[in-house]
Amino acid sequence: MGRERGSRIHVQRDLNTTKRVLEALSRLGYDRRQIRLVINRFVKMPTLELKQVERVLEAEVFTTISNDYQAAITSVNISEPLVTARTSSKITGDIARMAERLR
Repeated sequence: MGRERGSRIHVQRDLNTTKRVLEALSRLGYDRRQIRLVINRFVKMPTLELKQVERVLEAEVFTTISNDYQAAITSVNISEPLVTARTSSKITGDIARMAERLR
């Protein structure tokens, strides 16, 4: 129970920070339609859906990158790019899909 509450506080803080950054970018003249919102280290939570995140941030989530710590840290430890070190990991697939959408 304590861990779940801590996670909620962390997510809420991150969403508030992200919202402030998006607002600051708008004030600086950046077109919100050109900003791509990527949720990094994404973990599905029954208490928070992507639609809720979009509503809070008033922005569409472009894509998510899975929270695959083991694949990421293995890549760092062997000094090899993630896409070659862990070709079958979920995070590698997420990055490939994002790259394809950006084309």
